[in-house]
Amino acid sequence: MSESSAAWVAAICAIVTLLGAISGVYVMLAQRITRLETFFEILGKKAAQVLHSPHTPELDRYLEKYIANQMESDDWHKLLALVDEIEHNLENQKAERALAGFIGVHCRKRLGLPVSGNQSHTETTTTT
Repeated sequence: MSESSAAWVAAICAIVTLLGAISGVYVMLAQRITRLETFFEILGKKAAQVLHSPHTPELDRYLEKYIANQMESDDWHKLLALVDEIEHNLENQKAERALAGFIGVHCRKRLGLPVSGNQSHTETTTTT
């Protein structure tokens, strides 16, 4: 075998090895992403269960559909509007606003809307 043929074989072996390593990393990352998506899906359903309340029948109807994986496009829009209202109402408890915000992020993701992280929901207190 000539030196140029040996160099070509070595180069091909190196490329095949590199492609194998890249595909292995890709599979590992895809599995980790799937696990993260599953985790956030479960967390979102738990947030919906906690946010569910008998004094909010309209919201509860959409939260029940959300938990049961029965949402349609219009449902996502309506749920987003309802949880945005809760999240941005500073009279609501922080925990309720946080749960609504988490569900709102999931709604935006499902609708392909931007999820802005620069919104500030700070409460101010004054002492007199």
